[in-house]
Amino acid sequence: MIATAFPHAEELLAGEAGIVVPHRDPVSLASAIRSVVTEESRLDSMFDATADIARQHRWSVVASQYLEYGTQLVRSGSAVAS
Repeated sequence: MIATAFPHAEELLAGEAGIVVPHRDPVSLASAIRSVVTEESRLDSMFDATADIARQHRWSVVASQYLEYGTQLVRSGSAVAS
């Protein structure tokens, strides 16, 4: 995945998941596209990394995490009733 530099892209694409390029920089964008097209190992790494990200962000996974956080909060006595 190739994206322009914004906080969510920088966070999600850290490591081998993708390439972040500066806004309004067509030379960097072209270079990123070229590297993905010409470097098969890089493309494979990006594919694997983005597949992992997709699995981690499925709704069922996120919902389970929220449920766990809520359960821990209630058990700790930190939950405030309104």
